[in-house]
Amino acid sequence: RYMGAGRSLEASLLESFQDAPPVFASLTFRLRSAVESGRDYTGLFDDFARLYQVPSLVLVSIALRTSARFGSSIRPVLQQVANSLRSQQELRREFLASTAETRFTAGAFTLLPLGMAVYMMLINEKYADVLLRTDTGHTMLIIAGVLQGIGVVIIWRMVQGVGRE
Repeated sequence: RYMGAGRSLEASLLESFQDAPPVFASLTFRLRSAVESGRDYTGLFDDFARLYQVPSLVLVSIALRTSARFGSSIRPVLQQVANSLRSQQELRREFLASTAETRFTAGAFTLLPLGMAVYMMLINEKYADVLLRTDTGHTMLIIAGVLQGIGVVIIWRMVQGVGRE
């Protein structure tokens, strides 16, 4: 936007980060300092991306370095980076929406056995007495608890990575 208005790359970067959320305040400060002193500022994007885990800034840094090294115009490169980031976010939202049912089902399967155990113990007092007052019942509860815990961990691990980067 700012480059289209005729501003330089440095001025455009500074203005765009002024409009950014407050989390980018430290990057804006360092960027302004580097631009005013004439230092290379592309490394700031890499450092900030690594420190705050913002991988999209790595793409901006690569675009800036590529443009500086090969002398190409930065505007089309940055437009391509912006389009790429927008499509990546759109795909991520679609993926999360399409896997929401699966994640909900996994949560239900995790909680269902616990709910059924409580229900069975409340409905059938003799069953609960056997489980709670005998050695065999204690053994059964321990085995059931261990198996339930293993099942919860397996389901959690299956669902944990869904939609995460």
